[in-house]
Amino acid sequence: MKKILLISILLLIIVCYASADWIDPTGFGDPGSEWINETNIYDNDTGTHGDRMDLEGWSDYIVLTRDEPFWCDKIQIYCYRRDADIEVEVSHYGSDLEWHVVYTGAYLDREWDEISLGGTYQITAVRLRFNNVGANVNIYFYECDFNETTEVGWDHKWNTQTISKWNNQEFTKWNGLE
Repeated sequence: MKKILLISILLLIIVCYASADWIDPTGFGDPGSEWINETNIYDNDTGTHGDRMDLEGWSDYIVLTRDEPFWCDKIQIYCYRRDADIEVEVSHYGSDLEWHVVYTGAYLDREWDEISLGGTYQITAVRLRFNNVGANVNIYFYECDFNETTEVGWDHKWNTQTISKWNNQEFTKWNGLE
């Protein structure tokens, strides 16, 4: 009986730890005004998309935000990928009030693709940009979700002015990007 109880508890722990708690962004920033239909990126519909038209080289960032800081260890994206010459760069905005690039590379074509943040961080936003090294293409960004996790070991007081800036979407300067 003790063995069955112990195994049941272990299985419950594994299931709880392995399950993802995906949450949607609550807002966006488009500092270069290159994107259209941005809210489609977090409308929970893989039949609609945000668009970046005629991309050649690196796009400007699309920034996906949450109203309040939360703990996150990965994101998932659902994008159209025309060919192997397109890549994505993913950064998160951490409690140190800096952007941290966590991934640059290929992504899956119209399938959910999980991208690790390289640890668990308290964040309010991620930003993505796409690079096309081939001919001009359109980027179709269908969905993005954050995996909300629990705090892991340290706490940081957020600057309320910074959070208000994100909440009000007053995007005037992005760490040197204007």
